[in-house]
Amino acid sequence: MLQFEPSYFNAEDRDGFHIKSMVKRCWAVQLKVLSEIDAICKRHNIMYYAECGTLLGAVRHGGFIPWDDDLDIGMRRVDYTRFLHYAKTELPEGYSIINVKGNGIQLICRVVNTLFITMNPKQLEEFYGFPYIGGIDIFITDNIPKNKNEENVQLELLAAVNSLAINWDKKFSNTQSDNLDVESVENASMEEKMELVKQIEELCNIKLDPNKSMKRQLLILSDQICAMYWDDEPNEVSLMPDLVLKREFRFPVSYYASTIDMPFENTTIPVPKEYDKILRKRYGDNYMTPIQCTSSHNYPFYCHQEKRLFAEFEKQNLPIPAYLKE
Repeated sequence: MLQFEPSYFNAEDRDGFHIKSMVKRCWAVQLKVLSEIDAICKRHNIMYYAECGTLLGAVRHGGFIPWDDDLDIGMRRVDYTRFLHYAKTELPEGYSIINVKGNGIQLICRVVNTLFITMNPKQLEEFYGFPYIGGIDIFITDNIPKNKNEENVQLELLAAVNSLAINWDKKFSNTQSDNLDVESVENASMEEKMELVKQIEELCNIKLDPNKSMKRQLLILSDQICAMYWDDEPNEVSLMPDLVLKREFRFPVSYYASTIDMPFENTTIPVPKEYDKILRKRYGDNYMTPIQCTSSHNYPFYCHQEKRLFAEFEKQNLPIPAYLKE
């Protein structure tokens, strides 16, 4: 059973970086969510593994990278599909799955402990005094087709559909293009976007519902394009958004054939057995040398939630609990 000594939540310095008490509480919530995911995966023989910065943290730090604030795991598409099937009924009450079929806006899945910021005493006790929404990102590893032409078609289609989805709600900037492509989608008028939808429908032999959210339908279609070769026997696998962004993080499927457990904070996490080869490709041969930085999002990720909570305290003319500001 996952347990934390009270001292775990003390602020501390690691590798010259100061970690606030609330970040430590955030880490604990993420590890709690991980323990629930782990239980489901073990019950149903589903493989998952530390991914991206969490994989680097496990190998290099034996836990979170000090200047990181999230926890990333990966699953191959077939395992992810099975996980979703069981998680819908087996995650604890209050937990939620956020992906493109729900209200997610990225080609990843997020499992969160709650959908609400709360100072409810029962929930604060359960989640280590962390009043914000916390959870884990699940990155989906997909099969790359063996045929290079098929891969190129898949990636071009994914780039076009996903770009249209991401930019669907952006307002027209009066910069029109005679040949609408990925780069010009964000500048397109709604009429141009609808024309591109028609092209996508013809190409994919589908019909999207104009009475439903077009953005949501396009996001779901993007996910389906990623999964086009999910039941093949591939030579290589990848996170498809990486390939679309020209990040050549493709790996032999054998790298993900099995996992080993590594220490991670006060628990363990499975990592791909070929973790060294994966990390060298992602971060370079010197990946064991820490380079202090923060995530691409605002650090810590819950800072916007913190602002809303503090504003509510001020609105009600209530003092902000000291530990929230530590």
